[in-house]
Amino acid sequence: MRALTLTLLCLAAMCLAACSEKPAGGKAGSKRPASGSITLGTVSAPEGVDEADPGVVRGRVVFEGKAPEMLPLGEIKKECIEAGHARPIDDRVVITDGALAGVVLTIQRAPEAPALTETPVAHVDQSSCVFVPRISVVRAGTEVRFTNSDSLAHNVSLKSSLNAPVNQTIGSDGAPMLVRLDEAEIIQVKCDIHPWMVAWVTVVDHPWYAMSGADGSFELPPLPPGTYGVSAWHELFGTLQLRKLEVPPGGSVEVAVTFKR
Repeated sequence: MRALTLTLLCLAAMCLAACSEKPAGGKAGSKRPASGSITLGTVSAPEGVDEADPGVVRGRVVFEGKAPEMLPLGEIKKECIEAGHARPIDDRVVITDGALAGVVLTIQRAPEAPALTETPVAHVDQSSCVFVPRISVVRAGTEVRFTNSDSLAHNVSLKSSLNAPVNQTIGSDGAPMLVRLDEAEIIQVKCDIHPWMVAWVTVVDHPWYAMSGADGSFELPPLPPGTYGVSAWHELFGTLQLRKLEVPPGGSVEVAVTFKR
């Protein structure tokens, strides 16, 4: 009986560790575990390659269950309608034939990354009273350029905990706002003038990340052989974790990511 109790306690501790591992991101949405799984598929490990040759991780993200309907947002301010903008659709969940787009995949316990030789630049626009793109993923050290393509004023408010918070209005003819993001976290971006306008920027402290496309597919940049973890984050559904992912030299690993609701 004592042995059984100890075994159960060990299993519980392992489960807790697997669920609580911190992804490469900050507070917003990243600590909420999702329903679903990340499972390993085909592993290709060719012979006769250099032991240092990088391997590739690729896969597909799917959704199982009843998907939320993408309906027109009901709280649009009159000024946006009068400016000629159509009532935007709630695009937090984009599913096509079961494939889930907009999921950020990140390697955990990544190897030491090569230093940046120049400052990367990303672009987030405010267009037709929505942020475009809604989801971005960038490497730490990136300068994000926020612009306003509309004929009315917008606001950019970064709900950041590790990077410096930002809250600034951009007029219809205003200059772009440049924000450098140096710390890894998941940042919610809002327009405080138009509260339905929301975007997310995931900042990662290494280059091994990807985002699922319209068909759910993704491929991470080649990474050195080794044992890692991988996380999959979606703004509405939360985060899935896989604790052990072995990347063979010069090979490839197929990963299946399934969110459920």
